[in-house]
Order: sequence, then structure tokens, then C-alpha cells
Amino acid sequence: MADLHDAKDEKLFSTVIVISDRNVIDAQLQDALFDFQRTTGVVATIKSQGDSKSGQLAQALAAGKKIVVCTIQTFPFALEEVRKLAATEGKTFAVIADEAHSSQTGEAAAKLKQVLSPEEFAELGDGGEISAEDMLAAQMAARASDKGITYVAFTATPKAKTLQLFGRPPKPDEPVGAENLPVPFHIYSMRQAIEEGLILDVLKNYTPYRLAFRLANNGKEWNDKEVERDAALKGIMRWVRLHPYNISQKVQIVVEHFRENVAPLLEGRAKAMVVLGSRVEAVRWKLAIDKHIKSRGYMIGTLVAFSGEVNDKESGPDSFTENGKILNPNLTGRDIRDAFKGDDHQILLGQRF
Repeated sequence: MADLHDAKDEKLFSTVIVISDRNVIDAQLQDALFDFQRTTGVVATIKSQGDSKSGQLAQALAAGKKIVVCTIQTFPFALEEVRKLAATEGKTFAVIADEAHSSQTGEAAAKLKQVLSPEEFAELGDGGEISAEDMLAAQMAARASDKGITYVAFTATPKAKTLQLFGRPPKPDEPVGAENLPVPFHIYSMRQAIEEGLILDVLKNYTPYRLAFRLANNGKEWNDKEVERDAALKGIMRWVRLHPYNISQKVQIVVEHFRENVAPLLEGRAKAMVVLGSRVEAVRWKLAIDKHIKSRGYMIGTLVAFSGEVNDKESGPDSFTENGKILNPNLTGRDIRDAFKGDDHQILLGQRF
């Protein structure tokens, strides 16, 4: 996109803005972009430290950077600046949301809450989360008249609102309706990625928790019936998932399963990832799993990854971050991916995307 030109040999986009949700993903994006385009000075990164974010962005755009990488925390500043330049100088921009994961922090959340519907706001207060995808959708809805800015979102789980704004109806000449719902512009399916060898088919080695529960409890069934499907009981089910006793029982099964069935693989260097339903759940699981490992004297290192800050008074008086000393004391300045590559950590916990 940064190199596209029209029939008159004029650039289609003055700058491409790439948005990611976490600092680790941000670093991965930088690596990928530098590998793709090695010309010096092409890529600029907007960071939180040092000069103001808006100042950094203004400098990058003034210097003619083709690609600017920023996190969702800096996204509001980036969007404000490109709108200004598009309106006053006629420049054109592409805004790409890469890996639209959940986030609920800082300036991004404050901006998004201004355009949330009452139902969405209530869901957010009940433990729901917002994402880069939500942010783009809200900005698109609020500023539909923006000119000179092209929005592109990549996500594995598009929401209905996202498809309404970004999708294309199969019958473009007919009104959108039940028989003509918008669909993604392009889909790269898991099946295709598996067939092309880019990812593994995780279902070949997948053990549902219900089965693991039966195996660990003499055939006793884990029975939540259909309660989780009922929105009226969402709060109850969230309380059940976060209850210390339930977490401790699940942690025990996960750790013992890992020790007996996973750890011996790959010449004793096998690792595991535990995917959880929310950032609060990730924090509580990390504290519980470390407590269990310590009580048994196991030599197993754990890490937890999530975006932003988590305020959970049940777990502690202060907010939790993935770089904090309470949850990941052994990071010592490294990011999660580098730390997990070594031999010190065997289990990675994180929220689902």
C-alpha cells in the first residue's frame, strides 16, 4: 500500500498507519515491516515515552515516513493528526488495524465510550472488553464523512457492527437486509493456512476441558447446562468462572496434565499455552497457578500476557500489568515472546482474542 501509484504515477497513500493492540505485537510488526522493506527511514514507530505521541507522529509525517506503526494507546493521537492533514493538505492515508485484540485501557477506551450504545456500555461494565476493531468501527460510524482516509481491519472474529461498516453486501445494488448481509472483503481461512503449512491443526491435539474434567474426577460430568447462553445469567457465570475454588481445581488439572503428558515431549522442552476468557481471569489464574506450583515444589515457570492494566481488588489493591513484578517478575526488561523462548518458562497464560 505504501508503494501503490495511480495511472498518473501519483502515490495513492501519503502514509500507511499500522495499529496494533499490544507492545509485543508492535515489536513483531516492526520486525516484519523492516524485513519487508529495508530502505532506511521508511518505518517510524510512535511510542509512549519521550516526546508527546502527537508530536512524534507529526514529526514522522513531516519527514515523509511511508509507514507509521503505533499501538492502540497512541491511535487517538494518530487519527487526530491524519484527519487534520487530510483536511488541510489533501493528503491521503490508509489506517490498518492488525490483530484487533481486546483492550480496555487509557485514551482508547475513553474515546470509544463516547460512542457506545447503552447496551454496549452495560456489557463493558459487566466485564466485557473493547478492541481495536471496536475503535475503528466507532470512529467510522462517528466520522463517516472522513475523506482521504481508508480504513482496513484484520480480525479473526469480526463483530456484526464491523461487518456492517467494513463488509460488502453480496448484492451491492440491493439494500442490506436478512437476505443480503455484508460479508468480509477477503477471508484467509484456517483450513487454507493449515493446508499451506503456515499454522498447525490444533484440534488434532485438543482435549476439551469437559473430557479432562471427567478423566480427573472419576467420570463425573462438568455440567453448566445452558446457563452461559442466557444473557440474564452472564454475571452469575462470570462469578463461577472467577471463583477461587473453581480456578484452583482447574489449575490443578492443567498443571498435572502438563507435567504428566506434555512436559516429557520434545526431549523435555515442550511448552503449553492456557487460553482464558478475560484479562481478570488471566490475572487470577496466574496467581493461582503459581501458588499451586510453589506448594508442590515443581520446577515450572509461568508467564501471563494481556494488554493494558487490570484492576481487580479481589487479587490485590494495585493494578496489574504484564510487565509488573507481581505477575511476571522474571521478565527483567524482556518482552513476553523473548522470555518464553528460553528454558525458564514452560506455561504461558493469556486471554482469548
